Amino acid sequence: MKVERIQYKCTLIPLTPIQIGNGNQIYPYDYVVKNGTYYRINLSEIIEKFPQNIKFKFIKLLENNNMIEIRSFIFENYKEEYGYIYKAPVEREFENKYLEKIKGANKKNDENSFIIEEFIGNVEAKYIPGSTIKGAIRSAFLFNEFDKKRDKYDFKKNLKYDKELNKKIEVTAKPFVLVDRYGKTLMGRNSKNEANKIEAKMLELTRLEPKFDPFKNFIVTDTQVTKENTVIKEISRLMPLGVNNKLSFGAEVLKSEYSDNEEVKLNFDIILKLIPSSLLKKDSLDKGIIKEDVYFEISDIAYALNKKAKKVLEKDLEFFKKNTKYREYEKISKELLEKLEKLEEKNEDRVEYKEALIRFGRGSGFNNTTFNLVNTNEEVYTRVVAGDCPIGWALITFEEV
Repeated sequence: MKVERIQYKCTLIPLTPIQIGNGNQIYPYDYVVKNGTYYRINLSEIIEKFPQNIKFKFIKLLENNNMIEIRSFIFENYKEEYGYIYKAPVEREFENKYLEKIKGANKKNDENSFIIEEFIGNVEAKYIPGSTIKGAIRSAFLFNEFDKKRDKYDFKKNLKYDKELNKKIEVTAKPFVLVDRYGKTLMGRNSKNEANKIEAKMLELTRLEPKFDPFKNFIVTDTQVTKENTVIKEISRLMPLGVNNKLSFGAEVLKSEYSDNEEVKLNFDIILKLIPSSLLKKDSLDKGIIKEDVYFEISDIAYALNKKAKKVLEKDLEFFKKNTKYREYEKISKELLEKLEKLEEKNEDRVEYKEALIRFGRGSGFNNTTFNLVNTNEEVYTRVVAGDCPIGWALITFEEV
């Protein structure tokens, strides 16, 4: 039996800085910042390039194991001609902080601010994994399904007796906190199992089964590799009111429209496999897995992304307006919401809904990565920004091949 495939050529344009880490934390003895440029270096190779007298002094410093003196020495003696793994531009704010404190930090947190979170990719080129984009899309789809099924789960009261689960279910976040009929919180495996049952219901399955998950047939490729499109910025977590300090660290992020006035376009593909229901049901009905076929088109995905984006942006604006010391961060969120409203006007006919705002990556926020906004809606007291931009926002477009 033939399986139909529909392919879409997609474009992702970063609107604000996006950070997808590769797990590497780069410490200041593995990089140097000079004249607006970040040099990712191999220290052992650089030592070999040092003149003999400088090399001798450096070896002595290594014996003393004073990391502040070591990083200061590397900064003072490094030259671009000694080589580097790759380089990238540095935002002025991060460079100023680096130059100010390279010879020593006054506070413990200052040391952490020198760590740079590296972007995923190899030493010459970066990309966004298809799994990251797919995860954000799947999350938005489920988010929208929860929002539509408020009559099934009473989110206002947060508790509903479910005969099938024989539990009282409290839906909160991460994505759920579950409480049994005696008020005892389910932890670990029990909590995960019950959360999976609820998620399965949103996908019209009796249980989560990878083989029959409709997103199994939703394929997202990695984006094209991108060269010279990253920049080093200072990322800050805005702390709750009453807490004076804000936590900051360095990160390699994609350049973006609102923060760098640069349009970066990353191309990737989405492939939808349309499995005939007869092929699915033959096996699934015997196992009692599929209750009802769940099919979606690309317009459903765009619609779900925009519905979720609107709720997240509205909540962010509410946060910035309420906390007066953070009002400076309100401008970009308002512009993003206006952009989203124009997209909705342009795509009134949902069949042609092929543009959407999407948010993902480090610092994209608790409201964005959980179901918090369609269940208890508990207040989130922190936000992550780069300069005056909330991070993680992009415009995604879909065009059928």
